[in-house]
Amino acid sequence: ILRKLKFEKVEKLERQQHKVWDQEYGHFWEVIANIRLVKIFGADGLELRKFGKVVKKLIGQVGKIERVNNRMVFADLMIDIWTVALYGFVFYQGLHQVFSVGTVILLTQYIEMIKQPLWNLNWILWEVKHAQIGIYDYLKILDTKPFVAERRHPMELADVQGKLEFDGVDFTYPEKGGQEVFRDLGFIVEPGTTAALVGRSGVGKTTIAHLLVRFYDPNRGRITLDDVDLKDLSFANLHQLVGLVMQESFLYDDSIANNLRYGKPAATMHQMRRACEIANAWEFISKLPKKLETVIGERGIRLSGGQKQRLSIARTVLQDPQILILDEATSALDSHSEQLVQQALWRLSKGRTTVIIAHRLSTIKRADQIIVLSKGKIAEQGTHSQLLGKGGLYASLQKLQNLDADKFREWDLVA
Repeated sequence: ILRKLKFEKVEKLERQQHKVWDQEYGHFWEVIANIRLVKIFGADGLELRKFGKVVKKLIGQVGKIERVNNRMVFADLMIDIWTVALYGFVFYQGLHQVFSVGTVILLTQYIEMIKQPLWNLNWILWEVKHAQIGIYDYLKILDTKPFVAERRHPMELADVQGKLEFDGVDFTYPEKGGQEVFRDLGFIVEPGTTAALVGRSGVGKTTIAHLLVRFYDPNRGRITLDDVDLKDLSFANLHQLVGLVMQESFLYDDSIANNLRYGKPAATMHQMRRACEIANAWEFISKLPKKLETVIGERGIRLSGGQKQRLSIARTVLQDPQILILDEATSALDSHSEQLVQQALWRLSKGRTTVIIAHRLSTIKRADQIIVLSKGKIAEQGTHSQLLGKGGLYASLQKLQNLDADKFREWDLVA
């Protein structure tokens, strides 16, 4: 009973300790990763004070845990007193010739044989209990049911033409309390053509990209590739067919070659160089001392934003997907880098079914169709010139980007 009470107290305290670690470890990792921001704002003292408070809190919790453990020393001491008393009884009986010498030796050996395994078992049980405290959240993550699951016997598409269709799609974000994004969304992207998605921030453009790679599934309706529901395809097959270039380039602290091989481990040096040339990345890679074997640092910190994005495009070129999704791939770049990346993207999209998500209309003028989203539905659809002629939302956005003051007010950007 005492040990049970002890464990319950220690468990509660250790859970509190783990919660502090979970909350603060992420914050201090961000501080290290963004040390330049800390320096710019002179927040060194602020972060040191925060760190001091966390250390003080952790020391206090460790102290409470040790005090609970120390109080339980008395229970362990009672067990030792009981053992000594048992030995005393046996020897007393031996001295008064109630037990023979052989019986005394036998009984003391029995006591030792029983006590030691019990102590070992107690130690093992206690260590297991402590491990349960630390592993609880890990097991909780493992038991989490995924939003998206693969069918038991999925299909594999081999000869892909590249026709994409959204058919009556409804979608709400499960982790945002059921926030509705789309209602009865429908459009078709013909094989080998380019479709661009535009609209206000938060209208759901990136959500469409996430639905196409099955980060989520629609609540209602179908998303098909060559008239086959994406839900019927295996994840491996779908992600082989669909390539995604995101706004932020995710690169590892490794060589350029290993970053490129991430989607195609067997790629040769010749294939990687060819992919880099298509992505306009060989321009800067050829000037590096070790070229493809150059280590680029954590998150590609040794490269500029444009270089990282071109390297990300080269990785997708190497994957050679039939469907290409470009999610604001040039929005964070300067004009020169944007031009180089844009050239690489149009070169990459040639002959592929492509979906472009963009705010800058300069990147989508050449699209075969432009879909303007508003309030979870398609507001307008057509080519660049057709939509400008309509004088609707797209034309409004065009004037906005051309610094039309009236349109700035219409889009709630200025008073």
